Amino acid sequence: MKHENTDHIETPVSMNQDQSIDYKSVILPDNAWLNWPSYSSVDPNSNLFDLNHNFASNLEADSQSSSFARKLKKKRGRRPLRPYDPIKKKTEEKDKYWLRAFRSYMKFNYPNIESSLTDEEKTFWLDHLGGNGKPDKGNKFLSYGKKYKDYLFSHQFFVEQFQTWFNNYGQCELVKKCKPDSDLWFVYYDYAAQELYNYTPHREKVVSQQANEIVNGEKSQGEIMEEMMRFYMAMGWMPM
Repeated sequence: MKHENTDHIETPVSMNQDQSIDYKSVILPDNAWLNWPSYSSVDPNSNLFDLNHNFASNLEADSQSSSFARKLKKKRGRRPLRPYDPIKKKTEEKDKYWLRAFRSYMKFNYPNIESSLTDEEKTFWLDHLGGNGKPDKGNKFLSYGKKYKDYLFSHQFFVEQFQTWFNNYGQCELVKKCKPDSDLWFVYYDYAAQELYNYTPHREKVVSQQANEIVNGEKSQGEIMEEMMRFYMAMGWMPM
């Protein structure tokens, strides 16, 4: 009896017959049956059991891969505020840098503005610029976290002074830390200009939602790169 030429058929990889496969959990792709071996073209002496198990094993691997991808998509935890920054820096680390720099400036400049302040403003600044105003163990605030930032930016006169300082001295201050054409410069300056400059305590949820939209693919990495390029061009220089 003549057999069809089976040279074009790949030799199946032998599987362990004791391997247990949960077929109920296997999700068949749309073209699954197109990939199933044709019995009319298979050598009668070939091991169909190995073929079947090899095919089922591939389906199980695809199913597990899809399940793993779904778990990654549903990953819990806090979403990064700026997921596509070229260098990852914690929000509190960036807040600490800018708020410490501004506090140092205000300690030096306070005598120049004291006469124009209201009693409420004087009380706030004396408390903030005093020894108890610095976040530390045993003080009013333990860290440069959300509570500290919310407290500061809930006072409009603080916001106005901070924005004025950043507009006039922000770049001069940051030059002490990094080069103007570096990724680190972009991370710190753009964060301060976009997030901290416009920060209000109730705005955090909105910003967090925008970050989730970026992570979920509603904003592409290409769009993020375009924003970075516009930033560099607005600053008058291009990244190396």
